[in-house]
Amino acid sequence: MLGYFLNLVFFGIIMYIYRLMTRLEKIILYLLARAKQKGINNLSKFQVFKILYLLETESYRFTGKSFFDSVSFIRENLGPISVDIYNAISNLKNEYINIKEIKKPDYPHTRHCISLKKDMKKIDLQESEKL
Repeated sequence: MLGYFLNLVFFGIIMYIYRLMTRLEKIILYLLARAKQKGINNLSKFQVFKILYLLETESYRFTGKSFFDSVSFIRENLGPISVDIYNAISNLKNEYINIKEIKKPDYPHTRHCISLKKDMKKIDLQESEKL
């Protein structure tokens, strides 16, 4: 019984030190890493929402199943949004990604640009490709 209790405590400490990433967070990091490989240093929040929305709709179209188990989208005038994606981005914000507001001269609104941190810890993105 004591051994079981110690294993639970040890597991709890490990979980506290290394926060488990959700599937959605891994996919967002994967998207940013693939964009960087293609020479695109950052994606806007709109681009992230749109790519993930298209991933979800195409999954329904080809398999009849949801790609994300717990992500819901809301239809807005400017495109799909999701509170779940906002939360995933905010969870990744300090440790894995940077978010900057950039003003373009030809567009009246600021663009929220998401990019990978330069000093990001190594993440096995090959696992994400199997999704």
